[in-house]
Amino acid sequence: MMSRPHYYDAYGRPTDLEGVAAFYERPERIIEQTLVDTLTGALMVSTVALGIDHGFHTKGPLIFETMVFFVDVSGEWTMSELYADRYSTRAGAYVGHAHVLYALRGLRKFFWRRALNALRPLWGQDWGIA
Repeated sequence: MMSRPHYYDAYGRPTDLEGVAAFYERPERIIEQTLVDTLTGALMVSTVALGIDHGFHTKGPLIFETMVFFVDVSGEWTMSELYADRYSTRAGAYVGHAHVLYALRGLRKFFWRRALNALRPLWGQDWGIA
C-alpha cells in the first residue's frame, strides 16, 4: 500500500517540508477570516490551509481547517477554540467556513429575537418579531 504525502501547499498540492515552510509566510495560507458580533462579544471564524496532513486515520488528507475563537474586549483571540473542523480540499474549506458563518448568524438572530421578545412586555412595544 502506497502512503500519501504528508505536506501540502495552500491549494492542496503535495509539496515537501521546505515548500510548507515557505507557504506559511504567504497570505494565501489564510482562506477566510470573519469577525461575527454576538450579544456578549465577538467570535472570529478562521479558515486556513494547514500545510500538514492531519487526517491520520482518514481516507483522504485533512489539510484545511476552520476554527472559531472568542475575541475579548481588547480584540485579542483566545487560544482555545470553540469549534473546529477539517477538510480535504480548498473548496470544502470555503463551504465549511460559510456553513459556520450561517450557523453563527442564525444563532445570533435567534437569540436577538428571544431577547427582544422577553423585553417586549417591559417596553409595551410590539415590533412584529416572531
